[in-house]
Order: sequence, then structure tokens, then C-alpha cells
Amino acid sequence: LNDGVQITAAPLWKHFRLKAWQKKLKTTWDKLEAGDYDWAHLAHTLWPDRVIPKCATDRSLAIAHGHDEALWESYTNDRGKEQWRLKKDAKEIAEELVREVKK
Repeated sequence: LNDGVQITAAPLWKHFRLKAWQKKLKTTWDKLEAGDYDWAHLAHTLWPDRVIPKCATDRSLAIAHGHDEALWESYTNDRGKEQWRLKKDAKEIAEELVREVKK
């Protein structure tokens, strides 16, 4: 929904008659497949096995896909500043999230 026209249309690259658009969308599709746009909702939908575990290593991806509260927790460091760290059982949680998404 929020991925934009180019990413949303990328799976349909073969069906565009205008060669410039076809080439651009093919390039975008190749990058989607390679994991360059794992922030995109389309990537999360098509490849949850790849994207969700990345949310356990990159908090910005977790935020983009709504998994931040499940995988990350805040804590206060020695200087009294709030910071974020991965939950101890994040790997298991990520595996469960993948199973839920694939249902």
C-alpha cells in the first residue's frame, strides 16, 4: 500500500509495453528479489522467510513491518538515556512471526 508505484508495479514488469518502464520495473524487481528493498511491504509479503529475520538485526526494518515491539525492547543505559536492544528470544519470536504470516 505504501510502497509506491514503482515497487508495486515491479512484479508486472513483463506486461508493460513502454520499454523504458519495462526496463525500470525489471531492475526494481531484480532488486526486490535480491533483498535491496526489504523495507517494502511487498518484500515482506512475498519473502517473509527472508525479511522477518532481518527485522531481528535491523530495528528500522522491524518498525517498517510492525515487528518492533515483538522483537526489540527499550532499556536505560548507565547515563540514564533510553536505548534499544534485541529481546533475548528474538530469534524464536521471528520464527513464530514467519509461521503466522505464512498461514
